[in-house]
Amino acid sequence: MALVPSSVNDFYMSPNAIAFTLNALGDKDTLSVSVYANARVTAFRRDVIPYNPDNNYRQWTITAYNTHFDDNVPRYAHMAVSRAGDFSYVVYAKTKLDLFGRSMTDDGQSYINDKGEVCPRNEDGEYTDPDGNVVQLPDADPDYWYMYMGKLSGSDTGYRRWLDEPASGNLDTDQYRNEENGSAWAKMFQLNEITNTITQLLPFARLIIGTAKKAVTDIWRSTDDGEPSAEAADTTVPTYAAVEKMTDGKFLSKVRDDEAAGRIAFGKGWQSKDAIDSFLAGRGTLLSEDGNRLQTDEIEVRKSMKVMELIINRLRAMSSDFIFDETRKVEKVELIGYEQGHDGSKPGDELHGIYKLTLDKDTDYDFHAFHEGDIVYQIVNTIPLGGSDYHTGYYHIASVDTSDNSITVFLYHEDDLDGGTNFVPMAEFNIAHRGNVNGADLERLSQWLLSSSEGRITFLDNLTQPTIHQRNYAAYIGKFLNSLDYGRDLPIRDSDTVVFARHLLAENLYMVDFNGEVVTQQPERGEWSYEVAISDRPYRCVYTDEVEHVEDLPDKRHTLLTQDKVTHLGSTWVCLKDKTKQEPWVDSPDWQCVNGNNTVAIEIHSSAGQMFRNGDVETELYAVLLYNGIDITEKVLGMALRSLTWTRDTGIAADDAAWDAGHETTRSGLGVRIVQNASRFDLGPRFFSERRPARFTFSVELPVNGSDGSVRYSETVTVK
Repeated sequence: MALVPSSVNDFYMSPNAIAFTLNALGDKDTLSVSVYANARVTAFRRDVIPYNPDNNYRQWTITAYNTHFDDNVPRYAHMAVSRAGDFSYVVYAKTKLDLFGRSMTDDGQSYINDKGEVCPRNEDGEYTDPDGNVVQLPDADPDYWYMYMGKLSGSDTGYRRWLDEPASGNLDTDQYRNEENGSAWAKMFQLNEITNTITQLLPFARLIIGTAKKAVTDIWRSTDDGEPSAEAADTTVPTYAAVEKMTDGKFLSKVRDDEAAGRIAFGKGWQSKDAIDSFLAGRGTLLSEDGNRLQTDEIEVRKSMKVMELIINRLRAMSSDFIFDETRKVEKVELIGYEQGHDGSKPGDELHGIYKLTLDKDTDYDFHAFHEGDIVYQIVNTIPLGGSDYHTGYYHIASVDTSDNSITVFLYHEDDLDGGTNFVPMAEFNIAHRGNVNGADLERLSQWLLSSSEGRITFLDNLTQPTIHQRNYAAYIGKFLNSLDYGRDLPIRDSDTVVFARHLLAENLYMVDFNGEVVTQQPERGEWSYEVAISDRPYRCVYTDEVEHVEDLPDKRHTLLTQDKVTHLGSTWVCLKDKTKQEPWVDSPDWQCVNGNNTVAIEIHSSAGQMFRNGDVETELYAVLLYNGIDITEKVLGMALRSLTWTRDTGIAADDAAWDAGHETTRSGLGVRIVQNASRFDLGPRFFSERRPARFTFSVELPVNGSDGSVRYSETVTVK
């Protein structure tokens, strides 16, 4: 079979189905590929890939794997779709592949097997996979088809980039369905961008034609007056008059008034032309698909109407502020005295007056709930009545008279208010409670405020003064309040919606990014301890969790994405295995070191120094093991060590080998005794005579938690 090139026109994939993140985790050679849930790819090759009998193209579920590149060789991204199955994956080859996974280069240096592995060509001309197994190239029946997506290359700095944008394929949609750039394929298939499905139009058209043909099976040729002239054959072309006569009364017309003789069922609902489904801003008349909801502007009933529940004008609107607190209308205002030093003879003395406010009552047994010490305020607006006043007055309740439903108030002075001006109370306007001067009466210090002008739902607390300060904002939902110190350095605009609270208590918290992807949470669990690991609150690494109280949730599972973070041995670790009991350690499979040096350092000390004069030498070399500067020597001695050795290098191989086999160790193998005199030569026979130094190397193999592997560490010291 000749090579068949692949093209971005061979498949269609939703643009947001697969995401490419270059230089992931700060690694310049890493390309991270992620696929959204239920992402699919639709492939089409009229001469190769058949469509299914349901009038839709075949579809495959996309499976992507994170891929690490260790060089800057350009690669070609391909979408491999299974010939027999319903899954696909993204592969990267060093050469562009044809439709059957073979190299498009002249020498054919690579082939992609069904695992997505690059199989290069060896000296014998055979293709071998990474394990060395010979791979046979498919002929006419490949296991996968490969759809070309784009070319990925590396720059001089090693950072990955796309030479051309990753292609998601294309299929002519309605916007291209015209005579200039439309094609036969575009007229036979239609892409629904809402449901992301592709429908084949031609068989549907044939179905309609077949139904009409069956309805007019015995078509007669007719004259212009509609009378039959002869029996029709299969090849006879009927006249317009014959078709009209034979089909009359069998179909509902869309161009003239008509009526149905039988029952009509609307499987997808019904609506008038240009109808819009909205209770507030809709228009026209529509019937929902399930038949349970009819929406229109007017219903006129001439006789009777029966309903199970009648809801009238449940919609409510507000154009100002709502206060959820004690409020009353002032029925009468009386000036009953003045503060000391004022008698009403000077301008402005009315602001130092003492006023009795009689409050309105709905019934004879209706009494207000204001308390002594309450702070109240009144918004006066006479503009709708033809006046010019619009202001707010703030007062302090000095006494309460329940018998006549009245209160006595003082006005707050100008220096107690942010605006610097106060106003006397007026009748016919409401007063509202805002806090209490007695801070011990906690029940009188809070207020709920729903403001359409500010765009917030606010809970105020600790209200012991008429003006609102930063400390009074206990919580709010709505537009960001930039006047507070909280969050001024955050990238939040004044128009952004936020939720602010001093404390937040929730069963589950989910963070999502701009694309709606759940962001992994990493709670700080402090210093790692085995007691916590085996407790009823162990260290967690959870991606999904059971949901028992939400019955209609699919599979009763929800995304959680939580990774506990701990500190241990001077490093920071994140949990990789849920409820692990292992200790964070060097190359531990259950933990990942994210901050700190995840290696063991060795220091070799000498009890008598490292430089010696001619004469007798006696010292002890011993190793100290450190992890991030923390002495872990005793911890290492408690492990099942694989090997713990001392070796010597003086340049005399035979002599060094003999010393390696028979030297004297101390400190459970961490130390070695060194003696140099007339009868013992631990530093070598030429140490003093030729001043040849002796090098001693200490090595240790530490086990890896939860595996049979080990990590080897060593350190060398020179004695001269």
